[in-house]
Amino acid sequence: MHNWVDIYDTLQTDEQFTQNLVPSIRIQTSGQFLRLLNDYRRIILKPNERVKHGDTFVIESKGNSNFIYQAQKISELDQEQLRALVKHKITDKPHFIQPYIICKTRLGNRYSLKLHVNKHGNQKWQLTAIYPQIARLGSMITNPNYGGFTQKIELFLPQQFGEQADNIKHDLVQFAPRFASALGKISSGDSNMDIHEIVINVVLDDLHNIWVFDVKNEVVDYE
Repeated sequence: MHNWVDIYDTLQTDEQFTQNLVPSIRIQTSGQFLRLLNDYRRIILKPNERVKHGDTFVIESKGNSNFIYQAQKISELDQEQLRALVKHKITDKPHFIQPYIICKTRLGNRYSLKLHVNKHGNQKWQLTAIYPQIARLGSMITNPNYGGFTQKIELFLPQQFGEQADNIKHDLVQFAPRFASALGKISSGDSNMDIHEIVINVVLDDLHNIWVFDVKNEVVDYE
């Protein structure tokens, strides 16, 4: 499967998912980056090609300071220091940014959801598991490898959404197979590869809308 920004560009032509995609913008210059940071205030900087999680940065602009969250470290940079960092990163390899959508538990922890979708013998996609990834309090990094943690979805949804828990789970169960089917069509040009499992990474906004910010997949190689 292509990298996320290629997938994003392709899905932009599919009206049924346009409203579910976290904007993903290729960065050409440090000036472009700073303008987008000024617009969004909180953004994620990622390499186009997947690498280790430590190469992903969350940047938050507060007044004249910029706070950089990477793995379990927090740094404070002024604008020129940040410009130099971004210039180094995008010169080394292509990067893109996404606005950081605030998605918090009732206790204030940031979180995201991993939707595991599998293709069964009837070639139909089905959501098989949902895993919340919850950041430690005060952190913006939800990955469990960097201080975050997970929880059983049967406990998480009622704790966070009360009477709305069943409706939210229903929306996720309906959404994930449709999204996976669209991704399968994107990769159908390679007749020797069959995607049989997709992990869709999402966040929910204040209105419980689903926003996709990344996907990963498993494939079967028939050669």
